[in-house]
Amino acid sequence: GESVNYVNIKVIDYTGAFSHKEEMRDAIAVYANAENYPIYAHCSAGRDRTGTLLFLIGALCNIPEESLYLDYELTYLSPNSYERDDLTGHNSFLKFLEKFKEYEGEILQQKSESYCKEIGVTEEQIQSIRSILLEKVG
Repeated sequence: GESVNYVNIKVIDYTGAFSHKEEMRDAIAVYANAENYPIYAHCSAGRDRTGTLLFLIGALCNIPEESLYLDYELTYLSPNSYERDDLTGHNSFLKFLEKFKEYEGEILQQKSESYCKEIGVTEEQIQSIRSILLEKVG
Protein backbone atom coordinates (compact mmCIF):
# COMPACT_ATOMS: atom_id res chain seq x y z
CA GLY A 1 0.00 0.00 0.00
CA GLU A 2 0.87 3.64 0.01
CA SER A 3 2.19 3.49 3.57
CA VAL A 4 4.94 1.00 2.65
CA ASN A 5 8.41 2.49 2.55
CA TYR A 6 10.41 0.28 0.19
CA VAL A 7 14.18 0.61 0.63
CA ASN A 8 16.49 -1.33 -1.67
CA ILE A 9 20.06 -1.43 -0.42
CA LYS A 10 22.71 -3.68 -1.87
CA VAL A 11 24.33 -5.47 1.05
CA ILE A 12 27.17 -7.90 0.62
CA ASP A 13 27.23 -10.97 2.86
CA TYR A 14 29.87 -12.11 5.31
CA THR A 15 33.32 -10.65 4.71
CA GLY A 16 31.73 -8.15 2.33
CA ALA A 17 30.55 -6.47 5.51
CA PHE A 18 34.16 -5.41 5.95
CA SER A 19 34.92 -4.40 2.36
CA HIS A 20 31.57 -2.80 1.39
CA LYS A 21 31.22 -0.55 4.39
CA GLU A 22 29.06 2.12 2.74
CA GLU A 23 26.37 -0.41 1.86
CA MET A 24 26.36 -1.82 5.38
CA ARG A 25 26.27 1.69 6.86
CA ASP A 26 23.26 2.57 4.71
CA ALA A 27 21.48 -0.66 5.63
CA ILE A 28 22.07 -0.20 9.35
CA ALA A 29 20.99 3.45 9.15
CA VAL A 30 17.54 2.33 7.95
CA TYR A 31 17.00 0.91 11.45
CA ALA A 32 17.72 4.30 13.04
CA ASN A 33 14.64 5.94 11.53
CA ALA A 34 11.41 5.15 13.40
CA GLU A 35 9.40 6.01 10.27
CA ASN A 36 10.81 2.91 8.58
CA TYR A 37 9.14 0.54 11.05
CA PRO A 38 7.95 -2.12 10.93
CA ILE A 39 10.87 -3.46 8.90
CA TYR A 40 10.79 -6.61 6.84
CA ALA A 41 14.38 -7.38 5.86
CA HIS A 42 15.19 -9.90 3.18
CA CYS A 43 17.54 -10.71 0.34
CA SER A 44 17.14 -12.88 -2.72
CA ALA A 45 17.73 -16.08 -0.76
CA GLY A 46 16.40 -14.87 2.59
CA ARG A 47 19.63 -15.73 4.35
CA ASP A 48 23.31 -14.82 4.45
CA ARG A 49 23.04 -11.07 3.77
CA THR A 50 19.85 -10.86 5.79
CA GLY A 51 21.30 -12.99 8.57
CA THR A 52 24.55 -11.03 8.66
CA LEU A 53 22.82 -7.64 8.82
CA LEU A 54 20.39 -8.75 11.50
CA PHE A 55 23.21 -10.38 13.47
CA LEU A 56 24.94 -6.97 13.60
CA ILE A 57 21.72 -5.16 14.57
CA GLY A 58 20.95 -7.76 17.23
CA ALA A 59 24.47 -7.57 18.64
CA LEU A 60 24.16 -3.78 18.75
CA CYS A 61 21.06 -4.26 20.92
CA ASN A 62 22.88 -6.66 23.24
CA ILE A 63 20.88 -9.73 22.32
CA PRO A 64 22.64 -12.71 23.95
CA GLU A 65 25.34 -14.25 21.78
CA GLU A 66 23.76 -17.71 21.71
CA SER A 67 20.42 -16.22 20.63
CA LEU A 68 22.14 -14.39 17.77
CA TYR A 69 23.68 -17.63 16.53
CA LEU A 70 20.38 -19.48 16.80
CA ASP A 71 18.56 -16.66 15.00
CA TYR A 72 21.13 -16.74 12.21
CA GLU A 73 20.70 -20.51 11.94
CA LEU A 74 16.96 -20.02 11.34
CA THR A 75 17.84 -18.42 8.00
CA TYR A 76 18.95 -21.87 6.87
CA LEU A 77 15.26 -22.75 6.64
CA SER A 78 14.95 -20.47 3.61
CA PRO A 79 13.55 -22.33 0.60
CA ASN A 80 16.42 -20.82 -1.39
CA SER A 81 18.94 -22.25 1.01
CA TYR A 82 21.99 -24.23 -0.01
CA GLU A 83 21.73 -27.98 -0.08
CA ARG A 84 21.45 -29.22 3.50
CA ASP A 85 24.91 -30.85 3.41
CA ASP A 86 26.60 -27.81 1.82
CA LEU A 87 28.44 -25.95 4.58
CA THR A 88 29.71 -23.14 2.33
CA GLY A 89 27.45 -20.52 3.90
CA HIS A 90 28.08 -21.75 7.43
CA ASN A 91 31.85 -21.75 6.94
CA SER A 92 31.71 -18.24 5.46
CA PHE A 93 29.71 -17.06 8.46
CA LEU A 94 32.36 -18.51 10.77
CA LYS A 95 35.01 -16.51 8.87
CA PHE A 96 32.85 -13.39 9.26
CA LEU A 97 32.59 -14.03 13.03
CA GLU A 98 36.32 -14.52 13.33
CA LYS A 99 36.99 -11.10 11.81
CA PHE A 100 34.06 -9.45 13.62
CA LYS A 101 35.35 -10.64 16.99
CA GLU A 102 38.61 -8.75 16.40
CA TYR A 103 36.76 -5.45 16.87
CA GLU A 104 37.24 -3.50 20.09
CA GLY A 105 35.07 -4.54 23.01
CA GLU A 106 34.57 -7.30 25.52
CA ILE A 107 31.08 -8.34 24.39
CA LEU A 108 29.38 -8.53 20.98
CA GLN A 109 27.39 -5.36 21.68
CA GLN A 110 30.61 -3.39 22.06
CA LYS A 111 32.17 -5.07 19.02
CA SER A 112 29.09 -4.24 16.94
CA GLU A 113 29.22 -0.64 18.13
CA SER A 114 32.92 -0.43 17.18
CA TYR A 115 32.14 -1.90 13.76
CA CYS A 116 29.22 0.49 13.23
CA LYS A 117 31.27 3.53 14.14
CA GLU A 118 34.09 2.41 11.83
CA ILE A 119 31.72 2.24 8.86
CA GLY A 120 30.19 5.65 9.61
CA VAL A 121 27.10 4.90 11.68
CA THR A 122 26.78 7.77 14.15
CA GLU A 123 26.35 7.52 17.90
CA GLU A 124 22.93 9.15 17.47
CA GLN A 125 21.89 6.44 15.01
CA ILE A 126 23.12 3.70 17.34
CA GLN A 127 21.14 5.16 20.23
CA SER A 128 18.08 5.56 18.00
CA ILE A 129 18.25 1.90 16.94
CA ARG A 130 18.50 0.78 20.54
CA SER A 131 15.70 3.09 21.62
CA ILE A 132 13.37 1.85 18.88
CA LEU A 133 14.14 -1.86 19.14
CA LEU A 134 14.42 -2.07 22.91
CA GLU A 135 11.37 0.09 23.69
CA LYS A 136 8.86 -1.62 25.91
CA VAL A 137 5.60 -2.30 24.12
CA GLY A 138 2.22 -2.43 25.81
